[in-house]
Amino acid sequence: MENSEAVEFGLNEASVGQSEASDPSPVQVRSLKELLDRITGRGITTQQLAEESGLAEVLPFPFLALVGQHEMKLALLLSLINPLVGGVLLIGPRGTGKTTAVRSLADLLPEVPRSLCYYGCLPEDIESKTDHIVHVCAGSGSVPSFAILKHSLVTQQKLRHTFIYSNRTWDDVIFRDQMNALAAAHPDRFTLVHTLTREPNAAALGHDVRSGRVSEELIAEFVPQPSECRFFVCGPAISAWDRSAAKEKGIEPQPRFMESVLTSLRALGVNKNQFTRESFG
Repeated sequence: MENSEAVEFGLNEASVGQSEASDPSPVQVRSLKELLDRITGRGITTQQLAEESGLAEVLPFPFLALVGQHEMKLALLLSLINPLVGGVLLIGPRGTGKTTAVRSLADLLPEVPRSLCYYGCLPEDIESKTDHIVHVCAGSGSVPSFAILKHSLVTQQKLRHTFIYSNRTWDDVIFRDQMNALAAAHPDRFTLVHTLTREPNAAALGHDVRSGRVSEELIAEFVPQPSECRFFVCGPAISAWDRSAAKEKGIEPQPRFMESVLTSLRALGVNKNQFTRESFG
């Protein structure tokens, strides 16, 4: 088909999603590519999308309609069933369905409430459930809690925050100056506690610096009523690799930060619906 030749196809405006469906005359297209663009919506302009045209911006391909790629699909499904898999890395040439497969998983996932806040804010009704938020973090696990903290101190005036932060040394503390500034600005609503595992003289660094790991006794000291609090725990946990290596040796993997903290919380009577956990290997 030559581009200079206008060919009439038996498609009216209604069949290609255009607004002037009342015109019954055939649509003239000059190439097969132009026809496919009109049918698939690729020829729709930004201005047309801004109008209420009833078209979705993204039309994910159904996961069950994917043909082949059995190993990829199995890996993706296993990662949904068991997060301990640790994620899936898809590598391959263009056009093999990597992005299509991932996007199509959206319909298989359960609906969960999420915040549209840029900082990852707390739920809007959190103040009706508790007045005390406790963050227990290690290393870079402080990043999500620090984002929550900054936003909440400004927007949720009824909430108090306790931040128990574990690191190896004083130099490893992330956001140290920023958190000290927040503690000084909100002394009645923000309590900051550092615990250092490899600092030779932690006590000399200040009254809010302790030596050792996060323990049941430390949590109980700063959280006298744990059953009334909401906990956010983030830090290293036993990874799938750790479990595999321990299994080969015929031993149990050594608990890491996450396992130790959760054990302490359970000993203090904290229910699983009172804490949110996020871990990394």
